[in-house]
Amino acid sequence: VQSIDFSSRLPFLWKGISSSVENLPSDVAQSNSMPSVLNLLVIIASHPEFHSILKSQPSAIDSVIKCIGPTSNDVALNATLDFILHLLGVDLESGSETILLPENLSNAQIYLILKQYKQRFEDVLNLCSGDASSNLKKITVR
Repeated sequence: VQSIDFSSRLPFLWKGISSSVENLPSDVAQSNSMPSVLNLLVIIASHPEFHSILKSQPSAIDSVIKCIGPTSNDVALNATLDFILHLLGVDLESGSETILLPENLSNAQIYLILKQYKQRFEDVLNLCSGDASSNLKKITVR
């Protein structure tokens, strides 16, 4: 198996997709389908040898995490979860549940994942029962 080093081409890749990556959360929130750039990022994340590409662009990881929102469609939400699981080293094909230390996710990104889900759950609770989310404790960062 031959390995290809894409590092010299990374600036061109990010230049071409940077605005789409930046707009990804709003695109997911307003769409009933999964944006192609989200699919591309999930594919990149599914190959551990490409994780350095994502780590070189932490805003791309943040944009994917921000796709977890109250209006995210199921397809995009599942893709976002696959992206996160890939970065944690979970092999979705084999069903392996071995999770590596989150070396590909910063503490701030882990917090962002929790914050996005908390907001999603609070919004769903508000829709279902009016003010049920008022009983949830606020997340504080120390």
